[in-house]
Amino acid sequence: MKKIRCARCSVVNLEGFVSYPYCAACGALLATDTEETLPLWRRPIRTAVWASLLGVAILVLAIIAANGLRHDVENEAGIIVLTPREAQVRAGEPFMIQLRVEAMDPAGHYSEEPLRGVRLRIVRKTLQRFQLVQLMPQPDQEYIVGPARYFTYEKLERGTNVTLVLRALRLGRQQFAARLYSDNQTSDAIEVDIRVRAAPPMPEMNPLPGMRLAPEMR
Repeated sequence: MKKIRCARCSVVNLEGFVSYPYCAACGALLATDTEETLPLWRRPIRTAVWASLLGVAILVLAIIAANGLRHDVENEAGIIVLTPREAQVRAGEPFMIQLRVEAMDPAGHYSEEPLRGVRLRIVRKTLQRFQLVQLMPQPDQEYIVGPARYFTYEKLERGTNVTLVLRALRLGRQQFAARLYSDNQTSDAIEVDIRVRAAPPMPEMNPLPGMRLAPEMR
């Protein structure tokens, strides 16, 4: 049996081997006295070809999975939160922001089903601008995860007004920001521009006739 050394990788091949006339190691065409062209189905498939086919298969599966995921997301109902866009308040004085919670079904109609697993998320930056005095209805649970504080409700009826009683801690134009989630839905960002003015000065106390002020009040 004739031995042929591969010109590319120097591996010795046997003339009667199954891969002949191609190198069993690298797939290169071996130098022979008589060139013979094998049919396509008998030619060995090189590593690069296998890698290309595998890459194409993975890409196709990824596209199919992405399209399926996008389809599911587009058909989910979305939480609608109706709230004022802006407000004017005085520093240190409590004020209210009402969030009216609604939701749309996949057909674009208002849904009557209650929301479950509701989470109101307020980031720490917002809570540095506003002190949360009270939240109505009272949440079932509250906790902190990362840079945000969460207020949770096991169930929230559609059309519920979630009322936040706040107190501004900084003067000027401040933004209140939050977001509402449920088990499989989410709202757009809730943003309210709030202009905070300084509190009016305390009026001076004028003594009544015959009354003398204490030294520290003069």
